[in-house]
Amino acid sequence: MKGTLVLAPYFGGDTEACSDGCGTVFKVSPSGTETVLYAFRYGKDGLGPEAGLVMDEAGDFYGTTYYGGSAGCKKTGQLGCGTVFKLAPDMTESVLFAFKGRYGQYPTAGLLMGKHGILYGTATAGGKHNDGVVFSVKE
Repeated sequence: MKGTLVLAPYFGGDTEACSDGCGTVFKVSPSGTETVLYAFRYGKDGLGPEAGLVMDEAGDFYGTTYYGGSAGCKKTGQLGCGTVFKLAPDMTESVLFAFKGRYGQYPTAGLLMGKHGILYGTATAGGKHNDGVVFSVKE
């Protein structure tokens, strides 16, 4: 995908589950052609990606969603506390981690790829005093 821009906007995609769409991952080719790679469906797969994506050497993309994952956040109820997701080259999406509150919730910043495939990020809430957390996730 050299020269291709890959984005993950908060809205867009399926408008049946979310009135403005639940968010998408899409690419724009150097010629300007836009292609939706994945549309979030509201729920366990995530809802509302907010930050850029990182890509590993195998061509997998990794990102976060603000909502989604598993139900049970105090503020959002059934919307979930957010996810860390992987989008494989065949556009199969999988959730690597679903935030549950105490160990973080509502990630808004992008991920960093560390050694040995460990992903690092931050979440705006959760933790001992609900002031947010720094987290790591390994596939």
